[in-house]
Amino acid sequence: MNNQEFLELCKKRSAQLQTEMQEIARTVQERGDGPALTDQERDKMVAYKNEQRGFQATIAQLEADIEAEARSTKNPTDPPKTRSQREAEERAQDAERDANRERNSDERLFKNFRDQIKAVIRKGQTGETDQRLIQVNQRAVATGMSENVDVEGGFFLEAEVVNEMLPKADFGAVLLPEVSKRVISGRSLKIYGVDESSRVAGQLSGGIAIYPADEADAYTASKPKFKKVEFDLKKIIALCYMTDEEMDDIPALESKVITEFQDAFGTELDGYLYAGDGATVSEGMLNTPSMVTTTIEGSQTLSNGPVLLANLTKMRSRLLPGLRKDALWLVNQELEPYLLTLMAGSFPALLPAGGYGGVPEERLLGIRYKVFEHCKAPGTIGDITLCVPKRYVMVQKGGGLKQAASIHVRFLNDENVLKFTYRFDGKVPDAAALTPRNGTLTLSSVVTLGTRS
Repeated sequence: MNNQEFLELCKKRSAQLQTEMQEIARTVQERGDGPALTDQERDKMVAYKNEQRGFQATIAQLEADIEAEARSTKNPTDPPKTRSQREAEERAQDAERDANRERNSDERLFKNFRDQIKAVIRKGQTGETDQRLIQVNQRAVATGMSENVDVEGGFFLEAEVVNEMLPKADFGAVLLPEVSKRVISGRSLKIYGVDESSRVAGQLSGGIAIYPADEADAYTASKPKFKKVEFDLKKIIALCYMTDEEMDDIPALESKVITEFQDAFGTELDGYLYAGDGATVSEGMLNTPSMVTTTIEGSQTLSNGPVLLANLTKMRSRLLPGLRKDALWLVNQELEPYLLTLMAGSFPALLPAGGYGGVPEERLLGIRYKVFEHCKAPGTIGDITLCVPKRYVMVQKGGGLKQAASIHVRFLNDENVLKFTYRFDGKVPDAAALTPRNGTLTLSSVVTLGTRS
């Protein structure tokens, strides 16, 4: 068997594997209720993908060899190519092949959000399935985005639609635009960081000791201590209810869905990032083990002083050093009248935007300040918080930069509802508050005020 015959066999097998994977995707779609992939289907999908990668590599090598043989036949006087030259050509061919594949996968199947939602509604009302919906789901399966997603006859939105909806959700949010975001393709993420709880000499980075360079001294061996931070995606569901009139007016429906989804999505995610329980949704700032709560003044009560200047200065002094430029006060709006009366020397503690120094936004003791609807009731922990949002790590389901998250939508015919599913997790990765080098009061990126009764 020559190279050309072997190449044709490899291409045929690669095509068969692609058909097998598409058949699994089609089976998942037609199943209706139940998990996206059974364990057996997931194992088959992984095995098919791995086998196909091997055949693709073999095909690339055979094509390069056949091309080299053709060139040598046409130009018998040309010297044979070196191994490094052949490998360089193969890498160039692989890059071109990947680029073509990427261009094909990026081709938009639906003209716009309106076009796809119309197809989803038609499926719910008549049972007629637009094949483009199946193709979108197959792309999701191929990129691993459908893991652990309850399909329930629903469909993934195209990447372009997701890009229209998610980034704009930041506009009405407070924390969401500022936290550190990561996109993952699987269901969980493990990251490693330095396990540091003290800045005392000999405990830097969890256990590094540094000494003056004196050869006569005996040194103590030291090494950094690392910790593992785990994220497991949680699922949240958004339901958009529609009247019969709205369903008949698709352009109006498009505006309603996108606008209302963005507002609700940004608002609710803010709440999860701030006070999530860590079990059903992300672990919020108020539930991080590294949070610090400052004590109130001796005779302070909710009635005689909901918030005092001494409270603010104490909280400010417990913030991790070096983070003030990125810090943010989050405040329950009912506390604002009291904050407006506080004076720091001869200046107001709370400076309005454009006030002294022409700062572009409100500042409380020199640090950015925002009223936040998710702050707890006055007098309870979390009614005023000093935090560093970028210290918070949020992970979300995705398939690359162009698919910032996987949103899954279905139409419930008897309820006139569009259902969106989104997966994410998040937490402050610090395991504990930090003990300073010289002092006893611990420091943190999340500082709250104690309860006032």
